[in-house]
Amino acid sequence: MAAIYWIQNNTLTSLLKGTNSVHSAIRLVQLLFLMTFLYSLKFGIDNGASSLSRAFESTAAAMMGIVAGLGFLYASGKNRLILEEVSKSETWETSIIILAEPLTAIFTLIFINYQWLWEISWLSYPIFKKLLGLLAAKLKYK
Repeated sequence: MAAIYWIQNNTLTSLLKGTNSVHSAIRLVQLLFLMTFLYSLKFGIDNGASSLSRAFESTAAAMMGIVAGLGFLYASGKNRLILEEVSKSETWETSIIILAEPLTAIFTLIFINYQWLWEISWLSYPIFKKLLGLLAAKLKYK
């Protein structure tokens, strides 16, 4: 999950030319959910792996991804915090593909009662990313 967060965060940050106070506040909320995610890992270690700890981890990861997506939507909207050389088409595609992180986390919630299936379900991230890339290409920015 840390690798997914790292990849998503670097992808989104590399497209920004700057930020403003609202965007910075959204990024701080994203960091809050990152800290919540890290706490969920500690919770699972301290209390043992359980359906509750897995649900906590998946939910925190989903919220982190959702807030990251909202931050990108805000940045790419009328606030235009995206680099000028980034096309509207690329911005559109990125705004769809970044949903792979929260969708993966939500998908893992199906398997919280089965530890190995839950852990394996995190590997669905590349599948969601590919499917969303295909969807973004099909629904091209107009």
